Amino acid sequence: MHVWRVDLASLAGRLDERLSRPERERAAGSVHERSLWSTSRGMLRTLLGRYLQLDPRSLTFATGTHGKPALASGRTGRPALRFSLSHSGSLALYAFAAGEEVGVDVQTTDRLRNGPRAAERRLGLARRVFGEDAARELRTLRADEREREFLRRWTRYEAELKCRGTGVHEGRESDPPALWAVDLDVGAGAAATLACAEPPHHLHQWEWS
Repeated sequence: MHVWRVDLASLAGRLDERLSRPERERAAGSVHERSLWSTSRGMLRTLLGRYLQLDPRSLTFATGTHGKPALASGRTGRPALRFSLSHSGSLALYAFAAGEEVGVDVQTTDRLRNGPRAAERRLGLARRVFGEDAARELRTLRADEREREFLRRWTRYEAELKCRGTGVHEGRESDPPALWAVDLDVGAGAAATLACAEPPHHLHQWEWS
């Protein structure tokens, strides 16, 4: 299992030529968000190209029912390379595994809305997603601790959904298959989780530079 940490801001505009035409068309919206999305997708192609020893521009993707991307089947003749990506602001994580599904999610505290109403909305979301006990536990924490713990729980929830390839509304199914999940250290002001079906034999983490 390999996980890459990338600062998208440091690569802005440098990977756009590796995108497909549909990807360029999708990269719409505000200039800032368009740049982040384009760079994150270009970085995905760069890393996949390295693993598969292929031109990043030659890669084609399929999309699952709930939007999870995958390499088009039969593309390389090699064991299936599974991947997951997530970015919060300019902080991005990419996870890769051979032959098994993987999910990764990262969230930064500076993306959270502030204020009492925002805090109450997060507690309400925690109650719906994690249950009454979790919401009660979060309420007992100091505001800064509550934010960190909420993001820790939320990234685990999102990473598991990504691993399963399900949508948010399917994530609360009764008795879902148990997954292995681990919190990743991405520094202060952020939380991240990696999820997969079984504990990997080796977990390697790198930072792109």
